[in-house]
Amino acid sequence: MAVFLVIKKEFRDLMQSRRFLMIFGALLLVVILSMSQGVGKYNDALDEYKEMTSRIGEGEGLRQFMPEKPSMLLIFDTMTSYFIPIGAVLAIAVGFDLISREKEEGSLKSLLSHPLYRDNVIIGKLCGALACFGVVMVVITFTCIGILMMYGMSPSSNEFLRILLYMGFSLVFLLSFFSIAILSSTIAKSSGLSVAYCIGIVLVLSFMVPYIGVALADSYAGEEPSMVNIIGGGMMRGGDNEMTEAEREEMQTEMEEYNREYQEYWQKKTNVERIFNMLSPDKNYEEISNKILGEDSPEGGFFFGQNRITRSEENEETLAESLSSVWSEIFSLLTLSAVMLIGAYLKFMRLDIR
Repeated sequence: MAVFLVIKKEFRDLMQSRRFLMIFGALLLVVILSMSQGVGKYNDALDEYKEMTSRIGEGEGLRQFMPEKPSMLLIFDTMTSYFIPIGAVLAIAVGFDLISREKEEGSLKSLLSHPLYRDNVIIGKLCGALACFGVVMVVITFTCIGILMMYGMSPSSNEFLRILLYMGFSLVFLLSFFSIAILSSTIAKSSGLSVAYCIGIVLVLSFMVPYIGVALADSYAGEEPSMVNIIGGGMMRGGDNEMTEAEREEMQTEMEEYNREYQEYWQKKTNVERIFNMLSPDKNYEEISNKILGEDSPEGGFFFGQNRITRSEENEETLAESLSSVWSEIFSLLTLSAVMLIGAYLKFMRLDIR
C-alpha cells in the first residue's frame, strides 16, 4: 500500500512540474509538425504512384516494374528524427534529479523516517515516472490518430497495429534514457553532478561508440567497390543502342559481379556498425522504428531500391518478420534499461543517508 502512495505523489509532482510540462509541450508540438510534414510527403508519394500506374496502364511503362503503393506509415518516418532528441531531453529532465534533489534538500531523510521501506521509495519513484511517460505516449498516440482522421485517412488493421507497436517502443526509448538519468541521480551527490554524469554517459553511448564503430567498419570492409570501369566500358562500346548482344551480356555480367561485391562490402560494414550501435539506445530505437514502419535499410548496388519498387503486397514483409530482423536491437534496448534501473535500485538500497 505504501508504494502506491509514493507512486501517486511522484506522478502528481511530475505532472505539475513546469519543466516537465514545457518539454512535453515542445515534444507534442514537434510531433504535430512532423505529422503535417509526413502527410505532405505521403500525398506526394501517392500522386507519383498514381501517375506511374496511369502511364503503365497507357502502355508507356514496363509492367514488370509495377510501383508499390505507398503505405500510410510513411507519414511517421519524419516523426522519429524529431522524437529522438526531444524525447531524450524529456526523459533525462524527469530523472536526473529525482533522487539527488531530495538528498540535497534533506527530504529523502525525512521520507525514510516514516514507516517506508527503501524499496517502496525507489520502486514508487520509478513507477510514477513510468506512468507519466505512459500519459505522454497516450496523448501523442491519440494526437497522431486525430491528425490522420482530420485528413480523412484510415489506416488498415496492419498499419494500425504497427502504429501502436511503434508508440510502444517509443515508450521503451523514453524509459532507456530515463534509466540513465535515474542511475546518475542515485550515484551523484548533487543534481549538478547528476547532469554531468548523465551527459557523459549519453555522449559515450550515443556518439563516441557509434563513431568508433563506423571507423572500424570502414577499416574492416576495405575499399568500396567502384563501377567506374563498368560505366567507362559501356561508353567505349558506344552505349546500349550500339552494343552487340555479346557486349550487352558481358556488361550485364560485370554489373552482376559489381552488385555481388557491393553486397559483400555493405554486409561487412553493416555488421560491424550494428555491433557498436547496439550499445546506443537512440540507434537501436531508430533501427526498430524503421523496421516497424516498413522503411527498408539500403543495401546499395546499382539496382538500389529496385526491390522496394517492384515488391508486391503478397511479398510484403510481415510484422513478425520485421521484428525478428531487429530482435538484437530490441534485446539491447530492453537490456540497457534493465541494467541501468537495477543499478539505480541497488545503489539506492545501499545509499548512506545522513
